Formats: sequence, structure tokens, C-alpha cells
Amino acid sequence: MPSIAKFGKKFFLNIPKEKKRVYMGAIATITGQTYFVTHLKEYDKHHYHKKDSYPINKQLIDDLEKSMINQILVPVLDDHAVYKAQVIQYQHAEIIHEPNTEPQYALPLTEMEKIDVDEKTFNNLIIHIHGGRYYDRAIKRKPLQKTL
Repeated sequence: MPSIAKFGKKFFLNIPKEKKRVYMGAIATITGQTYFVTHLKEYDKHHYHKKDSYPINKQLIDDLEKSMINQILVPVLDDHAVYKAQVIQYQHAEIIHEPNTEPQYALPLTEMEKIDVDEKTFNNLIIHIHGGRYYDRAIKRKPLQKTL
């Protein structure tokens, strides 16, 4: 059964059956506020069309609440947008059970605040929080310089 592992400020989903660990996101402080920032989302790969959402692992959401992390940012590569929501909003969202995935909360995008940022700010946010190597692998292009 998959489980959540935390290393420093980063969270991973351990999948023993497949012997792999999947990066889920990290805790970050931005302008004095503490957020959980999900891994970089791509519309074609991560968007759940049935609920127009980017679902988040149920256990992770519950762990964030216990850790008193109340806010979530979901960066989406395709439109350089960042969606913002409260943990409690996710906890009131529908729980979905799809084949080959763990239970997840699916909060519709219409219930989240969309923050439009320019590409440079978006890239710097991802590099600053998740690290340059993660960003380079996520978008499969040459490394960018960290400027924050």
C-alpha cells in the first residue's frame, strides 16, 4: 500500500509494489505565508477531466492539516498559472477512486483562486521551491539560472 514520506520540506509517495518514490511537492514560505506547493502539473498528464481538477492524495491533505499547513499552491506548466486553495476546501471536495491510483480529493478549478504570473516569475517560483534539476527534468529543457 502506498504511503507518504517526508524528507525535510519535501513530500513523496512511496509505492512499494513498484519499488519507487514519486515526488509530490514541498512546503515553502512565500511573502511570509506557508504553503504546500504541489509538483509541477501538466494539463494532459495530471488534469482530471471528470471534475475539472488537479486531484491531490487524500493522505497528503490529511497530513498537511495535522502539520498546520493550511494553504496549497498548484502550479500548472501549460498556462503558467498557479491555483491557490485551502486544505479545508480539499477536505470538503469529492474523494475519487480511480484504477491504479490512491484515494484523492478532487477540488474543481472553479473553486480555486487562479493567479496568473509571467513566465519568468513562474519559472523562478518552481526553481526556488523544487530545485533547478527538478524543473529541468519536468520541462525537459536546458537548465535555467536560479534568480531568487
